Amino acid sequence: MLRITIDEESQALTLRLEGRLEGPWVAVLAQSFGDALQKRRGRRLRVDLNGVMFVDAKGKAVLAGMFAQGAELLAEDLETKAIVTEIRSRRAGAGDRESRHANGATPPASAGGPHAGRRRLHPGPRNVNGESP
Repeated sequence: MLRITIDEESQALTLRLEGRLEGPWVAVLAQSFGDALQKRRGRRLRVDLNGVMFVDAKGKAVLAGMFAQGAELLAEDLETKAIVTEIRSRRAGAGDRESRHANGATPPASAGGPHAGRRRLHPGPRNVNGESP
């Protein structure tokens, strides 16, 4: 079950979600968001995820679409913050790809592939002297 409460303030319109964003509730959220877009009238649009206990893949996709349309995703606990971070990073990555395709440029050969710039948490096997085998 998912409860959606709409808080209308002078500067923002906030959809406050409580419960589980899954199954048929994903479509209900999408409809509520569409309605909120109609009532926005220049206000910021925010989605408060602090009362959400679970989000399935379709729910994440709808949240990502809402974010892409300018909604601010609010999260305070670790799980919802992780979901918001995932959505923002996917969007940022998509924007990078779109800009590369738009101007015809490709990443330099030294870019290092999809894992470039990532630090390995475990450096791999080492022998007693700290050297790689």
